Amino acid sequence: MSSSSRVRVGTLVPFAEGKSGSPNASPPMPSIPILEGSNVVGRSNLVAVDKRVSRKHLSLRALPDGSVEVVVEGPNPIVVRSEGQRRKVCAQQKAKVMHDDVLELIPGEYFMKYVNTSDERKSSTSVESHDLKKGKRHSEEDSVAAKRNQQVMEDEALARTLQESFAEESTSVTEVLSSLDSVGSSERNKERTDSVGPLKDVLPLTFRLMRVQGLPSWTNTSTVTIQDVIQVKCFLLYSQIIWWTWIGCLLHVQV
Repeated sequence: MSSSSRVRVGTLVPFAEGKSGSPNASPPMPSIPILEGSNVVGRSNLVAVDKRVSRKHLSLRALPDGSVEVVVEGPNPIVVRSEGQRRKVCAQQKAKVMHDDVLELIPGEYFMKYVNTSDERKSSTSVESHDLKKGKRHSEEDSVAAKRNQQVMEDEALARTLQESFAEESTSVTEVLSSLDSVGSSERNKERTDSVGPLKDVLPLTFRLMRVQGLPSWTNTSTVTIQDVIQVKCFLLYSQIIWWTWIGCLLHVQV
């Protein structure tokens, strides 16, 4: 079967790993596609020539469950890291490699991670589905937020309408009350004026007020002028003089 008609089932992805165990950005070799049937990995896949890696270093055969069976063809061993365990595989020994397992073509060097195509596709589909769900959730949240903002705007408009209506009603009530109070005040003033009438009919003769210049004539009714006060004073003084004179005459006659 020619390689052009074979279906790729996975990929060996290289990466450089430092002392801390974290991958480096610069791979030491290109990615190697794993096709249906038998596959060979060797020195020709390296960027730099390293004689520790044989021309036919490994043979790989894809299995129906998506894993790969690895057989060490060269004299030097390899290392398979799977599920946190590190296993050394020597010449002519076999090992099963699963998705995300790591091969060390030379122990501690030339790290290759096996990526199963179906698992990669599932992972990509899962990411896309997650993105779609996330986008749908964001769209629903935006819709809810828009409805909430619309409701808030409607509530504010209703509150303003009620406030304006209440203000208009308050103004009308205030005008009515002011009108009634004005009418009541006029009636009370009229009653007060009618009840006072001419002061001469209300005030006794023993109580009189001084006449004040500039006031209406009806307010100065039953009042006295300064001349009236002077005349009264003079009369009282004259009466007192007469009384004392009479008393003096009586005393002189007795002596």
